[in-house]
Amino acid sequence: MADSSDDGQHDPIHEVFQTVELWDEIWSYILDCCLVCASRRVSRKWKSWLNVTLRRRYDYDRFLSSYFPEELARREFRDLQATHGAIISGSKALDFLGCFAFACSSNTDIYATYDGVVALGNFFLERGFTYQGVSWVEDILDVSDDRGESDSSADVVKIFKFHAPSGSSCNIDLFLVADSPMATILHFPSTIDMNGLLWDRAFSAFPLGTMKHRRGLLLHGKDAGDVIINYHSKGFELHDNMQAVPANVRRAFSDGVRSFASSSNTWTYGFDTPADVQPVRRPAPLSGNSFALATVHPNSQGVPRFWMFALHFEHARLQHAYVIDTACKPFARVVLDYVAEHMPATPRPTCRVRIYGRSHRLGSWDGLMPFVSAAWLTRSPLYLQKGCKAFQFTPAGSM
Repeated sequence: MADSSDDGQHDPIHEVFQTVELWDEIWSYILDCCLVCASRRVSRKWKSWLNVTLRRRYDYDRFLSSYFPEELARREFRDLQATHGAIISGSKALDFLGCFAFACSSNTDIYATYDGVVALGNFFLERGFTYQGVSWVEDILDVSDDRGESDSSADVVKIFKFHAPSGSSCNIDLFLVADSPMATILHFPSTIDMNGLLWDRAFSAFPLGTMKHRRGLLLHGKDAGDVIINYHSKGFELHDNMQAVPANVRRAFSDGVRSFASSSNTWTYGFDTPADVQPVRRPAPLSGNSFALATVHPNSQGVPRFWMFALHFEHARLQHAYVIDTACKPFARVVLDYVAEHMPATPRPTCRVRIYGRSHRLGSWDGLMPFVSAAWLTRSPLYLQKGCKAFQFTPAGSM
């Protein structure tokens, strides 16, 4: 389909594709957004139409208006997200990406490190939200005191709940995380929830399985019970007690180009951003869009294996987790080269490197590369054992 020349004449088809109602109808049938984005190659006019509807379909400012009606408040919230790397995840993020329409009764989950939790909590109180604990000041100070004494391996340290102002149902659960918001999200027990809304983009870690095939994997058996109850309550159908992950589920996580408006392995979509909101400056190779995700592959015995490494440096200038698989060694080399060039010769005493379930405290950067290499060579970050449950879900109100 070739582009027609723009001769300035009236084009009724162009006007039809500019209508909101048509695109709302189109989106109601779309499950695989990746294919829609790939169709931008058809023609320049189609690309123009599609860009318009994508901006409307994934309008982050409109999403935030339910929480903060004033434009100034929305800009301040995004500024706090950019500064502290806070991420909205959970049902609200999944609804934003896929329009599943099951999150209306769910609180909004926001993940941040300690400084981000303090800043966001104060911001919510200033904007009319009500803290549901005994005392916001006392509770946040208690957590600050405990952080220096505990060495917990849990991803989430504490949850702070805020009720929305009168007339709004947009309550917020503010999660204080131990390492980074991205690492916490990638450690979720189900692949369905590995999505997030950052200040300038949305991402989905398993878009092909989640959005198109409506399938997910439970990655942690010890948490399966609570996850199953949660999804049943939202109208999901669970195929339980599977002895092995079936081939069609494996293909749902490995076939096709898993991209969404970018060339990375995840779906990412960039939002329109206010000119006066700028993120904390980080080196380009370590931006929030630079992580890659492995897929599910069977080993020589046919048992599916989930390959994923989450690489995280506890350093003020490296606030996010970055995921690395065995095919991404060049990216890891960039990370390590940056560390060698820009970081102090000796890490601070609390510097710890975590690679998906393994932790190593560094005394010097010289020990970093052997540790990373050892993680690659062991090839055992996470297995899908016989007891791992796979399920297909049909959210209430869809299909």
